[in-house]
Amino acid sequence: GYALAGLTYIAWSDQALEVLTSHNHALYRTLQTWKGWGYIVVTALLLWVVLRSSFSAIHRRMQEAQNAERRLRLALDAAGGIVWTATRKDKSFEVAIAGSIATELGLDHLSSMSIQDIRDRIHPSDLEAFASLHNDGGCSDQVTPQVVCRLLSASGAYRWLKIVPEKP
Repeated sequence: GYALAGLTYIAWSDQALEVLTSHNHALYRTLQTWKGWGYIVVTALLLWVVLRSSFSAIHRRMQEAQNAERRLRLALDAAGGIVWTATRKDKSFEVAIAGSIATELGLDHLSSMSIQDIRDRIHPSDLEAFASLHNDGGCSDQVTPQVVCRLLSASGAYRWLKIVPEKP
């Protein structure tokens, strides 16, 4: 659209200048220069307005997303929930923990843990169910089942956890 508008403006304005200047070459060149500067100024201002509006909309949406994430974390915290984010690292996963229950479970919520550190705390009877969370056998759009398993807490007792995964 920008290219089409620019080409149309240039073609139309060149013809208009020829008619207006009555073939006075010096006047034609002067007006061509002013026309070019004017075109640059006007299009730069229009592009600035469009980009400013777009960036403003993106900023508002980012703020809304951050507020929604903050509210979700607060709700999970109040409900005794935990958010952990597993990211692939060297054919394994690294887990970042957030939530008040992390302290009760003895999980380090200030730094990342390996998936093996968490697996070591899973009840032996629940290891197979836990392992199904990060198997790559399924398609990326396949729904991963929720897993209920027991995790060893800092007090030495097992605590039941329901893990609801979200595949990216």
